[in-house]
Amino acid sequence: MAKNKKENVNQENVEQQEKSMEEIVACYVKENEELIAENEKLKVELEKSQKYLDQLVSMKSDFENYKRRVRMDAEENKKQGIGETVEKIFGILDTFELASQHVKDENSKQAFVLIQRQFEKVLSDLGVSEIEVLNLPFDLMTSNAVSKVEDKENSGKVVQVYQKGYRYDNKILRYAQVVVAE
Repeated sequence: MAKNKKENVNQENVEQQEKSMEEIVACYVKENEELIAENEKLKVELEKSQKYLDQLVSMKSDFENYKRRVRMDAEENKKQGIGETVEKIFGILDTFELASQHVKDENSKQAFVLIQRQFEKVLSDLGVSEIEVLNLPFDLMTSNAVSKVEDKENSGKVVQVYQKGYRYDNKILRYAQVVVAE
């Protein structure tokens, strides 16, 4: 009987150990399942985060492009505004130059020249420059020939300027009106 008792106790111990092992395994399986579920949730959240990050990067890029376009448009509009305004001043400059040539009184002539220089300084400050053409070979890109004169010595050169030409930002605002020697 003592042997039977020992076997019963051993069997009970084995059964308890098996039951205990099953509980431990079940606990690990449950924990593993919870971790797998949590991992899936994290994957979904990571995909969402990546999607939002991609959208943010795209929006940032679009905004940078927008700012660059606005800046370029503003610069272009400024240049266009300066060009249009300056073109209106050219007539005044021409009138002052003509008037100064017909004034006989030296003091009055000096006044015209001073005002003309002020206009030219304002144009220079804005980046507008006169196109130099006198005594240079005729260039269709900067000048319009209004007439020709016989002059073998200066053939192909500009010998007289009727109206000055001006350029702004590498763009011709007004072509010089010139006389070319043949």
